[in-house]
Amino acid sequence: LVVRAVQGLGGGIILPVAMAMVAGQVPPNRTATAIGGLQSAFALGLALGPGVAGLFAEQLDWRGFYLFLAIAGFVAAALIAFVYSGGRRSEAGRRNPLRPLGQALAIAGVRGISLMSALLSFASVGVAIFVAVWLQTSGLTGPAGAGLLLSIPGVVGIIVAPLAGYLGDRWGVLRAIMLGMSLTLVGIVGLFAAPGILLLYPLFFLLTGMGGIATRTNLGATSMMNWPDMRQTVAGLVVGSGFLGLALAPLLLTPVYEAASLRGVLAVSMSVLLGAALLLRTVRRNVPDRSL
Repeated sequence: LVVRAVQGLGGGIILPVAMAMVAGQVPPNRTATAIGGLQSAFALGLALGPGVAGLFAEQLDWRGFYLFLAIAGFVAAALIAFVYSGGRRSEAGRRNPLRPLGQALAIAGVRGISLMSALLSFASVGVAIFVAVWLQTSGLTGPAGAGLLLSIPGVVGIIVAPLAGYLGDRWGVLRAIMLGMSLTLVGIVGLFAAPGILLLYPLFFLLTGMGGIATRTNLGATSMMNWPDMRQTVAGLVVGSGFLGLALAPLLLTPVYEAASLRGVLAVSMSVLLGAALLLRTVRRNVPDRSL
């Protein structure tokens, strides 16, 4: 448990820092496209990880997968050190690290985007977890079938993330976020309306996958574009809020599932998404660039 917590600490550092690094390499009008490429790479890793881990577990030794991850981490760190060896060194390390965090939290737009990140993560993970449980307890499919269905959003993200970023740069990131939330909502409504028709599940997960990656990509781009002087801190808040949503969903939705089964969870997730959509209007009023 301790070493898994250390892994989580590393993972929590990687995504916001990577977002800030990528955003710093492109012009402001290409930020969403760049973040989309990064999200595509993460989606590729998420899609490949379970299969590689299963291969180690069944054919080799499950501990070997962790050795593989450690080697991959060292290789990635060496590549980053080489590519950025001549980059500008930040003076942030000499300051109080909590000061920029307080400055970011004082901005209404940052608070709104962070809350949106938490709500969207809460809704998406709630759907994924309890659909997987319900599919198996209802006898519609087994663990392998449920896992295959749940992999659809990750596979879709590899292709859709760069496109979602491009649309964000062309249309405006907040409009792209609204499009993503709309697709996600349609997918969840489909699950709510036809929970017993297994053949329709790939379509529903396709919609939620497309909507989720479009929302995450452009939410990250929004945090990068509107507060460039504190993009690392804002990215950390947005990503950290997403992790908070992931952590709270199983705890808060389990009693709902026990009381009202899958449709109860889906109803709560739809309500959370609608709340995030209303919050988007507040965010639009509080971002520096009104053209978004």
